[in-house]
Amino acid sequence: MFSVFLINFIIYEKYNNPNLNYIYFLFTFPIVFLTHEIYIIYLPYLFFFFILIKKNLNFKFFLKISILIFYIIFFLYLINNINFSAENLNLLCKNLLEKKNEACGLAPHSMIVDLSAYRSEVGWKATHITRYLLFFLIGSGGLILSIYYSTFNLKKVNFFVNKFNFKILFIIIALPSVLPFLTAVDSGRYLSMAYTMPCITFFSLYKLRIILVDFDKMKKDLALMIPKNKRLRIFFFILVCFTWSPKAVYHEDTASLPIYRLIEKIPNFYPNFINEIKKINK
Repeated sequence: MFSVFLINFIIYEKYNNPNLNYIYFLFTFPIVFLTHEIYIIYLPYLFFFFILIKKNLNFKFFLKISILIFYIIFFLYLINNINFSAENLNLLCKNLLEKKNEACGLAPHSMIVDLSAYRSEVGWKATHITRYLLFFLIGSGGLILSIYYSTFNLKKVNFFVNKFNFKILFIIIALPSVLPFLTAVDSGRYLSMAYTMPCITFFSLYKLRIILVDFDKMKKDLALMIPKNKRLRIFFFILVCFTWSPKAVYHEDTASLPIYRLIEKIPNFYPNFINEIKKINK
């Protein structure tokens, strides 16, 4: 999902032709959406991009956007009208076991569970909310500051966009990122998505010069907060980036030294990896 989204900006930077981006979306949306339906939560970033790169919001533009919306609705209709029952699941798992000698994992079983069942597992408490707000504020601190000191490049965007505040618009398109936290427990993954998608959008727009960042004002305002000693800055950078991370599920406490923990777990996964290699070789 992240790669597909990033390539969209790369295509525009290289060819400067929005029509290629529309074609790219028509091709990639079904692949990503049918791989993981949560992709639809982050589509506002993509539509935001389409609006920003269009200098004239004419009839042709709105026609193209309408086609994209109906295209999305069509696939929403498809996945909401597929009847996948327990019998289908049993047949799927039986064929998988007989033909590939593989047992069904969690993903196939999730196909017969509705949204209400996932939501019933979620029970956010004040401590969980506080912890995740701190995760987001600390982990996204650099991005939040960059957005705060940013404005639209009036030479690059259309008259309609010029009337809006960049910061407010960015907050609005980021709001749907909250929805996954209310529907499932694996919030570590959703926090990663809630950070990565705006990052890709913001820095791509900055590279395209669609937005401008006032770094001089940022440095002036934050002069007292940033250590002048280079070694101390490096120490704080390592401290913030490499000593903690959220775990997979929202009610678990903060993970410490994630890179070390990952290396430490390698012996636990190594036998499974070897077994999979043997199966492939057979």
